[in-house]
Amino acid sequence: MCHARIRAARPAPTPSANFSNIQSLLAARKRRSHAELCKPSFRHPTILSLVGLADDYPHEGRALTETFTGWSTPSAVRKSAYFVPLEQAFKQINAPVGALGLASLQASTAGLESNDAGDSTYNFVEGQLATFTSQRDALAGQMLNLREGAAFNNQPIPDQQAIQLIQQAQALLHSVRNLANNP
Repeated sequence: MCHARIRAARPAPTPSANFSNIQSLLAARKRRSHAELCKPSFRHPTILSLVGLADDYPHEGRALTETFTGWSTPSAVRKSAYFVPLEQAFKQINAPVGALGLASLQASTAGLESNDAGDSTYNFVEGQLATFTSQRDALAGQMLNLREGAAFNNQPIPDQQAIQLIQQAQALLHSVRNLANNP
């Protein structure tokens, strides 16, 4: 069992607001696959956000705030036009079976299958993937800070910053796909 400290992120909701939050979550359940809502990486942050609490550590998963309605949507998320696109870009580059993970697997496989003398293609591909991994880690860290701030600390995401991060994620994904297609 996790013994993390939990702190209030917003003023405590009223009992009727809690009921509304639960209704919001149930409505979201109808719109999302059961499997996605049951993942602990989504469930824990979603419930914390609904009841107005926050952990003292960042989550690898996220609160499914785009499914919330009314009071249950954190105000910073409502004010951030690029919250959902940023979340989608984060998932593409950070999920093990996301677009970036699959493209890097394809590139690594192409490097392994090459029969170059001295394994030059393999060494090149693996070196490039190490570089891309460092870029992804830095980018994902920035995205994680913004999304946590919006979902739990009432910090709106600046549009320009979100756009830049989304574009960087798309460029990184494009680079890895190019490597996969042309090792």
